[in-house]
Amino acid sequence: MVSIDQHFNVKGIGLVAIGYVQCGTLNVHDELHILPSKVGGNTKSLQVMDDDVPQAKSGDRVGIAIRGAKDESLSNGSMIVKPAIEDKKTNTNIPLAVIEQKISKLTLQTSPFQKRVLAEGDVIHISVDLQFTVGRIKSVEADSMVVEWDSPVYIRRENPGSAIIAQLDSKPRIIGSSTVHLHE
Repeated sequence: MVSIDQHFNVKGIGLVAIGYVQCGTLNVHDELHILPSKVGGNTKSLQVMDDDVPQAKSGDRVGIAIRGAKDESLSNGSMIVKPAIEDKKTNTNIPLAVIEQKISKLTLQTSPFQKRVLAEGDVIHISVDLQFTVGRIKSVEADSMVVEWDSPVYIRRENPGSAIIAQLDSKPRIIGSSTVHLHE
């Protein structure tokens, strides 16, 4: 899974996306699935630290030359993952590395400096794996809440990252960190 923070076209190379490998590995010639546009592509080449490499690993800042995708399929906060595999001949079933959530159940660990208590109807922002999305709280029960997002949030299936929860009209803005419960 690669979180994209920049993308541009390079003459003679084509579409290039820059981001961090959040988990797993990415190889030259791997098939790609771009989210949220749900467009496919192929890894033409990879660069780590301005060197051409055959593979990028978790933690690397990588430049990916993408074959078969258009500039409009990427935006800041896009995710690149390997496509799901379902091969009936070999009985292989590998789902996407992320789960798309339009509604999430969160467990909030409130910042010790935050005095504000969140309630049903409040607007919050989530930041996870370079994604920034706004949502409205549907219900609150102790330190758990259900939030409906304006645009989907993609949560890693394995080792999901902690999310930052904020309210832009709050002082301080950071409400706390959160665990996002996985469900499909």
